[in-house]
Amino acid sequence: MLGVEPAGLARKLGASAYEGLLLAALLLVGFALLPIVTPTNAVTVSALRGPGVDQPVPYLMSRPARVASGALLFGVCGAYCIGLWSGGRPRYR
Repeated sequence: MLGVEPAGLARKLGASAYEGLLLAALLLVGFALLPIVTPTNAVTVSALRGPGVDQPVPYLMSRPARVASGALLFGVCGAYCIGLWSGGRPRYR
């Protein structure tokens, strides 16, 4: 390819910062969905209260649920990076 100059350091750092912000927003959406899986019925909430405490104990998902949630977020971030980074590359023979 003639006449194409490689991007400078400032442009590369700016692109990396932009990608970082997009990935952070993607993870934020993933964590924002956690209240949907948090139990809210009275029986479960009362079971989460400590003895003699009015405030409920913070809910912690089970280990398999945490592993699945982390794997799902990792997979979504991986699919995002693979899809966007490999789609714009020229194909050389």
